[in-house]
Amino acid sequence: MHTVWSDGLGQGRSALTCLRKEDKSPYGDFEFPYIVGTLRALQFACCSLQILMIYCESGNIGFIPFIYYNTICVVYTLHIFRRWYLNIDGRFDLHQLIREPENTTKIQYSIALFTPTILSVLIYISVRLHNSFIKFVWTITCVFEMIMAIGLISLEFYEVFVLQN
Repeated sequence: MHTVWSDGLGQGRSALTCLRKEDKSPYGDFEFPYIVGTLRALQFACCSLQILMIYCESGNIGFIPFIYYNTICVVYTLHIFRRWYLNIDGRFDLHQLIREPENTTKIQYSIALFTPTILSVLIYISVRLHNSFIKFVWTITCVFEMIMAIGLISLEFYEVFVLQN
């Protein structure tokens, strides 16, 4: 069933796109899963662009660095894509990381939570490209990925510890 609320001016708003005034979220008109999904989609786009840039530079970087760079970027891309496609936002992982007594389970949840941040920093530090334009675009996408990864983990911590969701 599709619910439509009126905003008082005769303009109907869909329940899927807007919250009622009494249910206002701390993120404005957006909900947490929408923000997480959007950030992950942007991260996925950056990862795909980075893989394309590595292929563009494949003649200049050598075989072993090419394999290493691709491996890191593909692992990062698959991790982001899986969490985006399955709508996994990290609040559950953070709750389980806090509550779970076993260290092996804690390691699994911390890998799920911190992989984007760690890999985005690792990609920025370790990958060296030669072409100046590709290097510039690479740096921009890396910085953008790091900002999104740190922002996403900060947002998840805010949701769990401050808002207690």
